[in-house]
Amino acid sequence: MKSNNFYCLLLPLVLPAALGAADLPHHVFVPPSAALSLDWVLDEVLTNNPSLKGAGAHWRALRERVPQQGAWDDPRAGVDFKVARFVDVPADSFSDQTLFVEQTIPLAGKNKLRARAATAEASAGGEAYRQRQLDLLAGAQTSYYRLANAYGQWEINRRSASFLEQIVQTARHKLESGQETQGAVLTAETELANLDESAFDFERQVADEQALLNMLMNHPPDAPLGRPAPPLFAEADLPFDRVEAAALAHRPELLAASKQIDAARARLEASRRNWIPEPSVRLAADRYNGASQAVDDVMAGVSFNLPWFQHEKYAAATRENRELLSGARYELDALRTETAQMVRAQLTKIQTFRHHYELFRDKVAPLARQSIEASRISYESGQAVLTQVLAAQKNAQASESMLLQHLTDYKIALADLTSLAGAPLPAMTNNPTSIPPENP
Repeated sequence: MKSNNFYCLLLPLVLPAALGAADLPHHVFVPPSAALSLDWVLDEVLTNNPSLKGAGAHWRALRERVPQQGAWDDPRAGVDFKVARFVDVPADSFSDQTLFVEQTIPLAGKNKLRARAATAEASAGGEAYRQRQLDLLAGAQTSYYRLANAYGQWEINRRSASFLEQIVQTARHKLESGQETQGAVLTAETELANLDESAFDFERQVADEQALLNMLMNHPPDAPLGRPAPPLFAEADLPFDRVEAAALAHRPELLAASKQIDAARARLEASRRNWIPEPSVRLAADRYNGASQAVDDVMAGVSFNLPWFQHEKYAAATRENRELLSGARYELDALRTETAQMVRAQLTKIQTFRHHYELFRDKVAPLARQSIEASRISYESGQAVLTQVLAAQKNAQASESMLLQHLTDYKIALADLTSLAGAPLPAMTNNPTSIPPENP
C-alpha cells in the first residue's frame, strides 16, 4: 500500500516530463549503405598523409648529404697583380702577374668516412620514415575498428530499444487490465529513454572516428565515409620467441639505432685521421714585367697542413666521437630490452582480449540471450515481473556490447603489434593462413 502511494506521488512529477520529451523533434540516424574498405583507407593514408610526406622529404634530404660529405674540398684559384714598385729593375726580372690554382688531396680518406656516416644516417632516416608509416597505418586501423565498433554498438542499442518497445507495449496492456503497476511501466519507459540517449552518444562516436579517419587521409573532416565491415575474429598463434625475434630483426627504431652506431663509428675513425696531414697541390703561372708573351714560367708546389700543433683540438674531437659511439651502443641495448618488454606486454594484452572475447562468445552472450528470451516469455505468460525482464534485457545488452568491444580491442592490439614489431602478422604466427582478409 505504501508502495502504491509512493508511485502516485511520483507520477505527477515524472509523467509531464516524459510526455514533453516525447513531443520533442528527434533526429533519425541512418547509417550509410556504402561499405568502407580498410585497404582503401590504408592506401589513402599512405598516399595523402602530410606528415608521412614530410618524413619522406626528410629522408630524401638525408640521402642528398652523402655526395656532399664524400666530395673533395673545393679547388682554389687566384691571381696576383703588381700594384706598385718603388725600385728600378731591369725588364723580365720580376713577375707582374701570377695566376695559380690549388687543390687539397684527401689522402687520409676522411671524406669517404664522412660519406659512410652520412649513408648510415640516411638509412636511419629511412627507418624513421618506415616507423612513421607503421604508426599511421596502426592509427588508421585503430580508428577504422573503433568506427566499426561505434556502428555495432549503435546497432545493439537499436535492437535493445526495439525489444524494450515491445515490452513497454505489453506492460501497458497489462496496466490497463490491472496486471501491472504504473511505476513498473514508468521504469520501463525510463530505460527506453536511456537507450535513446546512448544512441546519441554512439552517433557522436561515429562522427568523431570519421573525422579522425579523414584527418589521417588528409580529407575534409566532414567528408562522407561508408560503413566499415564488421570485424572478423581470427585466432593468431603468436609465440613470444618468434614475435621477439621478428621485432628485434625488423623494428625500425632498432634498425635506426644500429645505423647510428655505424655513423658514430665512421666519425670516430675520421676524427682519428685528423692527425694525418693532407697535401695541397699548387700550380702557378707567372708573367714578368716587360714580357711580350702571356706566360713566362709555370711553377708547381705542394703544401701540408700541420695538425700536430692543435693537439687538444683533435684529441677532444676523438674523445667526443668515442663517447657518441658509446652512447649509441647503450641506446641500442636499451631499445632491445625495451622491445622485449613491449612485445611481452602486447602479447599479454592480445591474449587477455582474446580470452575475454572467446568467453563472451561461447558462454556469457549465449546465456544472456537465453535469459532474456526466457524472461520475455515468462512475463507475457504472467510468471515473471517486469523488473526481471528489464534486468535480463540490460544484462543481454551489456553482454553483446562487451562481446563486440573485446573483439575490437583484440583487433586493435594486433594492429599495434605490427607497428611495434615492424613485421606483418603472418611473419610472426605459426598459422599465417588462418588470418582472414579484413574485406572479404
